[in-house]
Amino acid sequence: MPTPDSLEAHEELVRLAERRLRRAVEKRDSAQAEWNDAVRAHHEAVEARADWIANCPDEQPLML
Repeated sequence: MPTPDSLEAHEELVRLAERRLRRAVEKRDSAQAEWNDAVRAHHEAVEARADWIANCPDEQPLML
């Protein structure tokens, strides 16, 4: 990246970098929330399956 040759150019470069950083933080936070939701959904599905297996009145489906 070329070195800016004026204070204004440096200021613009800093503003652009700050905007990029804010967007990256927003994307990271959104991805983290999605990951948390996915982990929670997986955990709930695994627990529901285990409960179903533990309480299944007909063992035949389990033999497949």
